[in-house]
Amino acid sequence: TSAARAVVGSLIRKGVKLVALDFDKTIVSVHTAGFSRQGTPKLAEHVRPCFKALIQAALESPLHICVVTYSMQPQLIQDVLKHVLPASNVNEIIIRASSKDWLPPGNPNSQILGKQQHIAWMVTQLFNKYHIIIHPHEIFLIDDDEDNVDMAKKFGHLAYTVPEEVTIDNIQEFVDRMDLVRVSRSRSFVAMKKSVSDM
Repeated sequence: TSAARAVVGSLIRKGVKLVALDFDKTIVSVHTAGFSRQGTPKLAEHVRPCFKALIQAALESPLHICVVTYSMQPQLIQDVLKHVLPASNVNEIIIRASSKDWLPPGNPNSQILGKQQHIAWMVTQLFNKYHIIIHPHEIFLIDDDEDNVDMAKKFGHLAYTVPEEVTIDNIQEFVDRMDLVRVSRSRSFVAMKKSVSDM
C-alpha cells in the first residue's frame, strides 16, 4: 500500500538498513508459544495487514528485512509469509528462529539479551551474503515485548513496541518522531556488559 511504502521511505531517509521483525504478537496477532500446531493457512489468517503491507513494501526497496523470533519453526514462518505474499520474493527474508541447533532450550543466555543474539547473527549473515556492514543505529527492531525493545535501545538500535491493535499509521507516526540513534561501538559493548551484570 502507499502507506507502507511511505513508512519504508521514511526509514530509508533516516538511515535504516535492516528491519528486524518479531513474529508472535507482531507479524501475527497470536502467540504460538514457540511451536504452533496450526497449519500454514490457519496461522496465515492471523497475519496483521499492516505487517503484510510493510514486508511487501520493504521487499520492493533497498531495505533488508528479517524475522527474529523465539519460535522454533522457521520453515512454518517462511511458509506463512509465502502464503500471504505469493507475488513477493519471500526467500529474501532471512529468518533467525530459536531452533535447537542454535540456542538450545534452557540455555541461560538464550533470552537474557533479548533479540541481540538473533540480530548479531543476522548482521553476520548479511555481511557474508552481501558484504555490507550494518551499524547498530541502522537497525530497526519491531517487537511486542518491551524488554526486547529496551535491550535493543541499549545496544543503540531503533526499536518500536507493537501495541495490541497496531496499524500502519501507528508505525508511521513512530517513524516520523524517531531520531537516528548514534552509539559508538565502545558504548554498545558497555551497554551490553552493564545489562548482563544487572541481571
